[in-house]
Amino acid sequence: MSCFLRNAVLFLFLAICGSGSSGRPTLIVRERVQRPSIGTLHCEGKLSVSLSFSTITFFDDGEVAQLAWIVPACSDPAKASVWTPPAGTLVRRSKLQAGDRDVLQRFLDLPEVEALTDFMNAGPGVGDYQIEIHRASATQKISVLSLMPEHDQLRHDPTLLRVICRAKELGGGDRPRWCVTLPIRLP
Repeated sequence: MSCFLRNAVLFLFLAICGSGSSGRPTLIVRERVQRPSIGTLHCEGKLSVSLSFSTITFFDDGEVAQLAWIVPACSDPAKASVWTPPAGTLVRRSKLQAGDRDVLQRFLDLPEVEALTDFMNAGPGVGDYQIEIHRASATQKISVLSLMPEHDQLRHDPTLLRVICRAKELGGGDRPRWCVTLPIRLP
């Protein structure tokens, strides 16, 4: 089993067990953002920046589970690529209102959301994301490397930004300044 698959299975297990939900995950959004550093750190062979990780999982019963953790500078660099929260990470739980749950599901079922693919940017960005949308037929996985909200591709079709921003909004988290203010178009 690949390292990515093993970590994904472990995280899903932790999310389900730690969420208190008996529902099935419908949307998982994982975020990794470089934290501003104070001064120049010299940690030979170690991570030179701090990273902030968060995960929000929406379940089909309306439950929402959120986790957040930080990998500090001068840590083992392998921790920068692991999306699994450390043991003891607190889970913040909430519940969507029925109307919000239905709007989210209809949004995820839009053809433009179903058509989303990976976004890989070579330039600087606001963070990295892993998105999973669980569908009846299969799980749609979208990897985002170095998200650049002002990228021409995202200006032309901001669906990816809408998915990330809508998840943050519904989860009660802080909306990044770059979140688009375009309304979610529903059928």
